[in-house]
Amino acid sequence: MKSIICFFLLSIFSMTCYADDNEQRNEGNWYVGGAYHGGFPKLKALGASLDLGVGYSFNGGYTFSVSDKSKIDIDAEYFDMGDASGGNGSEYYYVNATIDASSYSLNLKPRYLPNGSGWFVGGLLGLGNYQLGASLESSYESVSGEESGLGTSLGVELGYEANNFIGSVGYRYMMSSIDDVSTDFSTFYVGVRYKI
Repeated sequence: MKSIICFFLLSIFSMTCYADDNEQRNEGNWYVGGAYHGGFPKLKALGASLDLGVGYSFNGGYTFSVSDKSKIDIDAEYFDMGDASGGNGSEYYYVNATIDASSYSLNLKPRYLPNGSGWFVGGLLGLGNYQLGASLESSYESVSGEESGLGTSLGVELGYEANNFIGSVGYRYMMSSIDDVSTDFSTFYVGVRYKI
C-alpha cells in the first residue's frame, strides 16, 4: 500500500512539471464531470457478493497535455456506489437490512490518443477513503453503523473528446480494508466531462 501511495504522489508531482509548458501552449484545462454506474455493480466482502443498485459519481480536475497523443487528468471525486436492501418476516416478526457504500478519492487518469484524433484509451489509478454503512431493523430493535478505510481503485476506459466534451465508457475495480475486512467493489460506467 505504501508503494502505491508513493507512486501516486510522485506521479502528481511529476505532472506539475508540465504545467508551465502547457500554459504557454494553452493546452491544459479544468473540467467537471459525472458518471452513471449501472453496469452490475458488485460489493464483495467476507466471501460474499452483493449486487448494489445504481450508483453515480461527480468529479472535478485538471488536464495536462503531455504530447499530441497523450494527456493526463488529475481529479477529485465523490462516488455513491449504490445500496441494497432486503428483508424477511411476517405480521409479528420481521427483519430488514440495508447496506450502502461511497467514497472520496483522488484519481490519476492517463489517456492515449492513438492517431491524434478524438478517440482515446485510458487508465485510472485512484487513492481514497471508502465508507460502508449498514442498518438492521427488526420487530425488536434497530441498529446501524458506518465504517471507513483507505483504498485504491484501478480502471480502464474508452472514450471520445470533441470540443469541450469528453465522453467515456469504462470498468473500475476498487479495493479497501474496512474495519480489517477486505472489501472489493467493481462496476461498469458511462461518463461525461465538460472542459471549463
